[in-house]
Formats: sequence, C-alpha cells, structure tokens
Amino acid sequence: MAKTRKNPAAHAYLSASGSGKWLNCTPSPRLEKPFGDSSSSYAEEGTLAHKFAEIALRYHLNQVTKSRYEAEITRLEQDELYTQQMPGEVAKFTDYVLERLQIAGGNTGAKLEIEARLDFSRFVPEGFGTGDAVIISDNTLIIIDLKYGVGVAVSAENNSQLMLYGLGALEHYSLFYDIQNVTVIIVQPRLNSISEFTLSTEELYHWAENTVKPLAQKAILGEGETVAGTHCKFCRAKPTCRAFAEYANAAAALDFAKPETLTEAEIVQAFEAAPLLAEWLKSVSEYMRNEALTGRKWPGYKLIQKPARRKWGDEAAVIKALKAANIAEELYLKLKGIGDVCDTVTKDFYDAQLSTHVVKPTGGLALVLESNKSPAWGAEQAKLDFAEEENEF
Repeated sequence: MAKTRKNPAAHAYLSASGSGKWLNCTPSPRLEKPFGDSSSSYAEEGTLAHKFAEIALRYHLNQVTKSRYEAEITRLEQDELYTQQMPGEVAKFTDYVLERLQIAGGNTGAKLEIEARLDFSRFVPEGFGTGDAVIISDNTLIIIDLKYGVGVAVSAENNSQLMLYGLGALEHYSLFYDIQNVTVIIVQPRLNSISEFTLSTEELYHWAENTVKPLAQKAILGEGETVAGTHCKFCRAKPTCRAFAEYANAAAALDFAKPETLTEAEIVQAFEAAPLLAEWLKSVSEYMRNEALTGRKWPGYKLIQKPARRKWGDEAAVIKALKAANIAEELYLKLKGIGDVCDTVTKDFYDAQLSTHVVKPTGGLALVLESNKSPAWGAEQAKLDFAEEENEF
C-alpha cells in the first residue's frame, strides 16, 4: 500500500527518476502535485537493498571498519523487509561494480565513488540525484545503478534517469579528468539483467542543451501540452488526466476489436497499452475510494463496510473443547473451519463451548453502487478506519 513520505521536500521537483514523465509530458509535475509524494513497500525494499550495497562497497574500500560493517549488517537484517536472499542478490551488484572498477584500472588510478550526490541543476532547475556507484578513470565515466525490482527488465539505452546522472557526474569530474565517454549501466540482480549504454560527452551535452534544458523550463512552470503514453505508468495524476483517459479509451477500443480486423501496428499498440489500461482502471478505482473516504459523494455510489469471515480466536481452546467432548479427531488434528465444525457439533455445544472463541474481524471499506443492500458507512467513521489501515503499514 502506498503511503505519504514524511519528508517529500528532500526530493527534487523535477527528479531524475521521474524524468521519463516530465520530458514527455511537461505539465505532469504540476498535475501530480495535489496527489502528494508517495512510497510503497517495493520502493522501501529497494532502499534497503541499496543500504546493503553501500555498506558492502564501503567495507571493501576500507572506508568502514569490520566491526562497523558487521554492526550495520546486523541492524539492516532487523528490517521487516529483509529476506535471506537479499544479501546474495545485492552481492551480484557489488561484485559487478568491483569487477568494472578493476577493468577500469582500480590499481592504476581509477576511482570509485559510492552514493555520490550528482548535481545537474545547470540544465534542470534544482536537479540532483544519487549515483549508486560512479567509476572515474582517465577518459571514461561509468554510472552503475542498482534496481532491485523484479517487474520488468529496465534498459539503459537512452535512459533519461541515468543520462541525467551522467550529466551531474560530468559537471563535477570533468574538472579533474579528460572524460570523452559516459557509460550508464543498470544492474537488476534478481532478473540477472545487466544493460549498458555508452555515448560521448558531446552527445550527452547536446541532449542536455537541446532537449533537457528547454523541456525542464516548461516543466518547472507547469507549461506545455499533456501527452499520454507508456511514460504515464507511474504518474500519480493519471486517474484525473483527460489525455490519459483518451489514450486509455483508444487502447480499449482496439482491445475490443477482433484482432484480424486490425493492422499490425494497431495490434502492437493494443498489446503495449493493455497493462497501462489495467493500471489506469485500478488507479481510478483507488482515487474514487480515497476521495469517498474524505467525505466526497460520488453520484450513484456509497461506502460500505465489507463483510468479514468469522475465524477462530483461541484455536488451542477450541481444540481442547473438541477433545474433551470426544468429537471426531479429523476436526481438530488440523483444526477445521467454523462451518465444518458446526456441521458436526450440535448448536447447544457450539453455543456453550465454542462461540466465545469465534471472532469476526472488521471488514475493510468498499465503494459500491447505492443499490447495494448493505448500509452506507459514515464518512467520519470511514476516515478513522482508513487511518488505522494506513498505520498498519
């Protein structure tokens, strides 16, 4: 579940990670602003993986003592998102970084910077980012980015986030090195994917001056036309964006057509747009529910409390009662559900011995048609329940 960051101001308004949006749709930062900045368990898992990578690389470079390294690893392992597989997967990234450092001349002057702050504000107002691993040698700059996700393999080719990081690194290190080429690399250990892209410093600066700088000026002012496309995947404004609605409707029209009646290009278009269409429908549903929780009334809909299934509370007490009454063992060797038990025991026995051990959790909230027979849930009570749900995460 997404949740609001405690310190959204720590993130650049035109971030490198969001550049795929604002370079294609310059008003998107302004349109996203009312929705706030949000995170997810996937993003937080990635942050934890980055912490493992950082301390491992710093230990290898003798920047931290062994005792400090071991203490930090122990602390990170206490995180609720930690898994036993994480250190091994992160090691694929750190091993690769050290291998590239060696190839670049780790023993003859090549330098490795870890979690380097990269400032590209000459092209993007207040623009900055963090390079997971930056290797600098005489004429080559290498940016290596760890992506811990397993959804889709991310390509480094013309990747605007990594290219902006490359600009930030050039701005700093070109003062000390004669850098001719910039290589950006994305390592996704859990997908066993490594993607690499190289361009000259001239090509990178040409892109910065002729593409990034003018579009960033529009984006910072919230100007330009809304443009929908695959870059909308992570846009928080898509539930209320008319351009995306039109894009999704066009894709839906293709999805409902018979494939044999479409051109090859239309079939590819529908195939590529289908995941975005599903995400859009989900985002609209979430937006309507969240707005209803604040008290907004949607015509024809109401909030209700979803029904919740009964379950055993104190299972040990239930098993003890069944044993004492010589009930068939198959009911409690592996305790059956309430319905199965009620089919076997008498109502009197259930009322006297088991009913006190049954709990009915409070169901979540759902937005349904007004014709639904369940009673509407009060807005104020809904706010309280929703706040409790958020606190669980």
